[in-house]
Amino acid sequence: MEQRQQKRIIEHYDNKPQEPMNIFKNNEERFREDMKSVKGIGDKKIQKAYEKHKKYIAVDALYFKFARFNLSLSKALKLIKKWGSAAADIIDENVYQLIHIDGFSFETIDRIGLGYYKFDKKDGRRIEAYLIQILKNAASGKGDCFLPLEGQEGLIAQAQLGLNISDNLIREKVIDLIYKQKLYKRLYEGNIVIYLPHIYKAEKTVVQIVSSAIHKNKVIKEDKVDMIIADYEKRKGFTLANKQKESIKTSCINQFSIISGPPGSGKTTIVDVICEVFRRHKKTCNIKLAALAGKAATRMAETTGIEASTIHRLLGYNPDTGWTYNEKNQLPNVDLLIIDEFSMVDILLFEKLMKAVSRDTVVICVGDKDQLPSVDCGQVLEDLIDVPYIPKTILEEIYRQKKDSTILKRALAFNKEQIPSLTEAKDFKFISCEVNDIKKTSETVLDLYVNKIKQWGIKNVCLMVPQNVKELGGDIMNLQLQGIINPPDKSKAEISSGHKRVFREGDRVIQLKNIENGISNGMVGTVIECFPTDRHIASEDKFTVLFDNGNEKTYAREDFDMLKLAYALTIHKSQGSEYKCIIMLMDEHQRFMIRKKLVYTGMTRCKDELFIVGQEKMFEHALKNKDKRRNTMLTHLFMEYKEGATIS
Repeated sequence: MEQRQQKRIIEHYDNKPQEPMNIFKNNEERFREDMKSVKGIGDKKIQKAYEKHKKYIAVDALYFKFARFNLSLSKALKLIKKWGSAAADIIDENVYQLIHIDGFSFETIDRIGLGYYKFDKKDGRRIEAYLIQILKNAASGKGDCFLPLEGQEGLIAQAQLGLNISDNLIREKVIDLIYKQKLYKRLYEGNIVIYLPHIYKAEKTVVQIVSSAIHKNKVIKEDKVDMIIADYEKRKGFTLANKQKESIKTSCINQFSIISGPPGSGKTTIVDVICEVFRRHKKTCNIKLAALAGKAATRMAETTGIEASTIHRLLGYNPDTGWTYNEKNQLPNVDLLIIDEFSMVDILLFEKLMKAVSRDTVVICVGDKDQLPSVDCGQVLEDLIDVPYIPKTILEEIYRQKKDSTILKRALAFNKEQIPSLTEAKDFKFISCEVNDIKKTSETVLDLYVNKIKQWGIKNVCLMVPQNVKELGGDIMNLQLQGIINPPDKSKAEISSGHKRVFREGDRVIQLKNIENGISNGMVGTVIECFPTDRHIASEDKFTVLFDNGNEKTYAREDFDMLKLAYALTIHKSQGSEYKCIIMLMDEHQRFMIRKKLVYTGMTRCKDELFIVGQEKMFEHALKNKDKRRNTMLTHLFMEYKEGATIS
């Protein structure tokens, strides 16, 4: 309650501050009756106070339990949000249920399960949790939709290695989980493969919806499309290439289609013409543009003049209530939906999108098949392109507006498996560093970053790294850059969030999860205010972030893991964004993640000035260290469906 309200309550009890608290805790009926004579304290205010008090009691009980497990307050708050006051009882009943909560690893859960709750190593609940973690890690870590049951990298072998128990026990549990529909079994290329059921369902649903769409009648007649293209060329004063015209026609006459091409291949112009064709075809045409990343959506809006949003915002996603638009409540009156940066979209999100779209909506997926695939499971763009009967256009020629870019020329050469020229140019510089001199490499990068933010401004400069961990990784570089650019200062409030992490007023941060109100995964902003509290009530700590798109959000402690420092970003996290100046690390200490698609994606994020710091041999390593094809069945299921098979 507000301070003035607290004062009135205390005055009501003859200025004895302990008395109202005792009555509040021990005699709710009397407290409610007493408050009837206190100005400004209505039933809603009292109810809210009791609800919050109940939450505090639950947090206290859970945090007391968590303190013995050496777990953080933020994790306790996360469970209260999920399970409410029953959280402690649920954990006592079966601690391995925590495997279904984001942020809890099997290793942490198992330490508690074996050490505190004395579970047997052969307990079925323990085996189940580990099997689920293996499949979840495969999906989120490697992008695999399934794992083979057998083989060196199969589910059985991984589980046996991690649990150190008989493979017969593991097999029995797998059979049990398949029977209970907690796992799903399929035969693929002569082998048994195992899915988490919701992932298989997503692949199956996408096949059914897209297959239905591509067999519909032509949306717009070809001669009408030709006429509008000719009008567009006359008005703009230039002629489109034949491949561009082919792409426009393919997308305008089909219910579902794909456009893939590198930067500079004319995708933006093609999208602009497609929008004009649909507006001319139907005066009241409702066009929606969307992308996974907020920055990509902003760029779409700038280039087309049509409002664009993230996919999550388009579908009305809310972390507490879920998706507003879905199979039962589809997006109303959308004639044309264009999804940009489509290589970033995973199979689970694509399923949600296609279920929420009316069967009369024309869907066009635009992207670059050679960019990194989605962070989460699937390789949707690549798989759809591999289906021969899905309408598509693959663009390869680069047009005039990008031809003078050294960055783009070298990125495209690299994508064609050529070691690019490292000769210095007005927009490109390679800085060679010794492998065994990490300190010198770090100093080179830090000095360059500081100088470039003076030139371009901090919002226009990004340090890109292959991964967050290890030497020269994003975590270390972020801490070093924070110390230089935004060091501790008495005039700046700050909040510690554990594990040596501090959020300080002025820090650049990145959003890691999609939430409501236009705040989406990958958006970058600045901490503008911190509100630290007494250490005894640290659960009330909060800070406010102003994102670069103008949106603002205040984060409570249980949401701190939604953010991290953003002076340095992984190339995966940078996808969908563009920066005027990029400093990209290609050092041997990060060699595990340095692959062709990663390097190509990083180079194509840059608009004006690219610095690559590391060793020349890393380019050759990246070309040899190609991305392993992900375990997906999407293309296979499309072919099955075409041949008339029922997808079980």
